[in-house]
Amino acid sequence: MNNDFLQKVNEEISVEENARLTDPDKMELAPEVRAALIDEILDLHHEYEYKSTTYGVEKVVDAWWENKGRAMTQLFGNHPNYVPGKFQIVFDSDYNREIDMSIVSEFLGWVFDRLIDNEESYPEEIATYKEWLGRSLLPGYDSVGKRKSAEVVYLKTEAFNKVHRFYSVFHRALELGKTHLLTEQAAEGINEEFPDIRAREGQKKSRAIGKMCKKLGIDKYPDYNREYAKLCDAVNPLNIVRHTIISWNPVDYYTMSFGNSWASCHTIDKKNIRRGNENYSGCYSGGTISYMLDGVSVVFYTVDKQYDGEEFELQDKINRCMFHIDPRKEYFVQGRVYPQDNDGENSIYRSIRNIMQKIISDSWGVANLWQKPLKGRSNCEKVICHCGANYADYFNYGNCNVSLLAGKDINEVGRIDVGHSGICPCCGDEHDEQETMTCAECFNERRTCADCGYSFNENDMYLIGDDYYCEDCCSRCEECGDLCPNNELEYISGFGSVCDICLENRDEFEQCYWCDEWVRIGTEDAVTTSGGTTFCCGECARRGGYVFVSETGEYECKEDCSQCEECGEYVLDDDFDFEEGICCRCVSEREDTQPLVFSDEPIRLEDIA
Repeated sequence: MNNDFLQKVNEEISVEENARLTDPDKMELAPEVRAALIDEILDLHHEYEYKSTTYGVEKVVDAWWENKGRAMTQLFGNHPNYVPGKFQIVFDSDYNREIDMSIVSEFLGWVFDRLIDNEESYPEEIATYKEWLGRSLLPGYDSVGKRKSAEVVYLKTEAFNKVHRFYSVFHRALELGKTHLLTEQAAEGINEEFPDIRAREGQKKSRAIGKMCKKLGIDKYPDYNREYAKLCDAVNPLNIVRHTIISWNPVDYYTMSFGNSWASCHTIDKKNIRRGNENYSGCYSGGTISYMLDGVSVVFYTVDKQYDGEEFELQDKINRCMFHIDPRKEYFVQGRVYPQDNDGENSIYRSIRNIMQKIISDSWGVANLWQKPLKGRSNCEKVICHCGANYADYFNYGNCNVSLLAGKDINEVGRIDVGHSGICPCCGDEHDEQETMTCAECFNERRTCADCGYSFNENDMYLIGDDYYCEDCCSRCEECGDLCPNNELEYISGFGSVCDICLENRDEFEQCYWCDEWVRIGTEDAVTTSGGTTFCCGECARRGGYVFVSETGEYECKEDCSQCEECGEYVLDDDFDFEEGICCRCVSEREDTQPLVFSDEPIRLEDIA
C-alpha cells in the first residue's frame, strides 16, 4: 500500500482536531462537519433533481451518526490512513486490471460481421417468399455499430445456424468467467466446434481466439491484426495502482453506483443525468439510505490513481463492494463486487477481501488470521438478517461470503441486521420505499390530502396553510372568496358555503337559536323574531316557542300571543278579545257581518228628533 499521497490530504488536519473527531470519549459530530455533510448532500441531491430540504437531510445525517457514524468512527478512527471529518480510510493498492468488456463487445460484433460476410445473403423481397430462408439479427448488434444501419440480414437456415453456432463459441470463450483464462466450459465449447485447437482450461483466451480466427479465415481480413491486438490488450492482465477507499461517509452511499463504466439498481440517477447505463433506473435506489442507516455496512471502492483531489466520494468508482461488519468483532460479510456480474471469477473478490481483512484486524487489534471464506447464500443467511430496502446481493451471488476469525464457528456467532428503514431527505419522514430514496409522495410530487387521506399529484392539489387538500375536500367561501378546507366551511341554505372566519366576524351570519345551524340574515330561509332572536327556519322558531303573527309580519314569543278560535291565527294579546275568545280582527269582521233587524212598529218623528 502506497500512502504518500495522503500527506497532501491530511496536511491541514491538526492533532487536536483529529482527537476531537476520533476519540471515543469526545465522540460527537462536530457542528462544522455536520454542516459540511448536509451541504454536500443537498448539492448532490439537487444535481440529480431531488427536492431535498435542509430539514430532511438533517434528519438523515443525524440518524446516520446515531446508528453508524459514531460506532464506525470509533472502530476505524485510529487507523493510520483514516481521514478525520471525511469518515474514510484512504490508501493506494495494487490490483489486476479487469477485462474491458466494451472492447470485447466490439470484437464480437466485428467477428459477427466477418461470419456474415462469408455466407450468401438475400434481399428481403426474396426472403419473404422463401420459407427455407432463416432470419439473422444479432441481439444488441446495432449498439456495436459495425453493420451499416443494423439492417436485417437474411440467410439460408443452414447458414444461419452455422453463423449462430460459431458466434456462440466466440461469445462463450470471451465472456464466460470474464477472466483472461479459459474456463472449463469455454474450452469444451471450443473443442466441440474446433477439435484441432485442443483448447484447455487455464489457456489464455487471446491465444484460443486467434486459433479460431485462423480456422475460419477471419485472420485474412485486412483489419484483423488491429482488432485482434485491441482484444489482446483488453483481456490480458495488467497490474495497476488505484486509490482505495473504505468509507462510512453518507455521501458514499448515495454515490455507491456511480461507476466509471457501469451502474447498478442502487443508483440515485433515476433520470440518467450521468448518461450512463440506461438499463438501470434506480429500482433499488432506496437501498442507498437503507445501507447508510444500518449499523454494520461500509462501502469499499477504488478510484483512478490519476485523481489528485480530496472528494473521493464524488468520483466515478472503478470497483465497489459492500462489507457488513459484525459489531461483536467475530466476522464480516463480503457482498458482490461491481461491476463483476458472474460467479466464475473470484480473484478480484480475493484481492479486495484480503485488503479488508488486514484493515479490520488492525482496527480490532487482533491477529490477521481468518478462516477460508464461506461462500453462498446458505452461509450468508446464517449471519445476516435482511431488514431494509437494499437489494440483497449477499443472498443472490455465489461469490458473496463470510470471513470468520480463526477459531470462530458460523453456527455459534450472532446475526447482524443489514439494512434499515429509509428517511426521506425531502420531508424527513421514515419510509420503506425501494424504488426511491425519498418517500413515494415526495419523489412523485404527490401529496396526501389532509382531510380524506388519499394521495394526488401536487399539481392537482391546493395548499392551504401548511396542508394540501384535494379538489373534493376544499371549496371557496361564498362570502370572502378564500379557498378553505370543507371541514372549516358551513353550508348555509339559500346562500352557499361560508368559512369560519366570516361566520364569526360578520354580522349578517347568525346561528339558529334552536338547532345551532348557521343562517344568513336576509335569505329566504332565515327567521328573525321581533325581539332579535334568529332561527334557520320556521320549524325551529316554532320549536323555540315562537309563532308567526301575520298582523306584524314577524315571529313573536308564543307567551305574548293567543290563537284565535275563529281564524286559527296567532295574534298579540293586545289584539285579542278574551271575552269573545277571538282576535279583534275577527270581532270586527263579525260585527260587520251581523244581519239587519226590522221592526213592525212605526217610528214617530219626535222619537227621531
